[in-house]
Amino acid sequence: MMPAKNWLNDPNGPVYFNGYYHMFFQYNPNAAVWGDMHWGHCYSKDMVHWIHLPVALAPDQPYDINGIFSGSTTIVNGTPTIIYTGITNTNQQVQCQARPANISDPTLTNWTKSPLNPLITDPNGRDPSTAFRDNEDNYYLIYGYGTKDLGGQAVLFTSKDFLDWKYLHPIHSNQYDTFWECPDIFKVENRIVLKASLLGRDFWAVGDVDPDKLIFTPQNHDLGEYIQLIDHGRFYASKTFYDPINDQQVIMGWTSEEDNLGPQRGWQGCHTLPRTIFLSDDGYELR
Repeated sequence: MMPAKNWLNDPNGPVYFNGYYHMFFQYNPNAAVWGDMHWGHCYSKDMVHWIHLPVALAPDQPYDINGIFSGSTTIVNGTPTIIYTGITNTNQQVQCQARPANISDPTLTNWTKSPLNPLITDPNGRDPSTAFRDNEDNYYLIYGYGTKDLGGQAVLFTSKDFLDWKYLHPIHSNQYDTFWECPDIFKVENRIVLKASLLGRDFWAVGDVDPDKLIFTPQNHDLGEYIQLIDHGRFYASKTFYDPINDQQVIMGWTSEEDNLGPQRGWQGCHTLPRTIFLSDDGYELR
């Protein structure tokens, strides 16, 4: 998938709802260079043929005026609910929510930002994941964070109502890089997978989450070890989501050109084809 014109990068918020797959993406509607980040939007019946829709989210509030950065979509009480990173008028990174203005519209063209935004203001990270739930109906989400001293992290939050979020702790961290982007956590068969973008590449690790401590432990290799590299080439900022029609976890990523000729071409950036994620026979690797 690529834009009709101008700049595209990270895939954002993929979701299946009411007969259609929806894909959002980092988009500059005014130029074929990075900047002025909006959420572009397209939808599809088959994840192959996509129809472009108007911009879903624009930077028009003090809490996101300097950019609508990456995020995810979670179905909350039957409603697709976006959590995204807003860049404030003071260049802080905060986490915000938006919901469809008309849930009966199959295209989900118009979105309304929560009057409670921003929902999370600290720590100063970005790229919230699709949320997951426990047996007591608590929601959990992670987003990317890190420092030179602490290394890259995926920080964990919990909520009962998807509005009031409480910070818990890093669900996982390591010293391979100082910051993680675009983390995801999801299940493939009976294993938990943590995925993140670091060192200019995308990595994942198979492991488990302790149900009491809520800490992810890799079972073999960790994120940042090159045996855990998701793909070769210019594959970055990937996003996963659960496809309920085919009962599968799907991944797609951003692939950028090797040149800087976007302004001459009129476009820059595209997404890879969606791919299904499988667990290896030994249960330690993904393919």
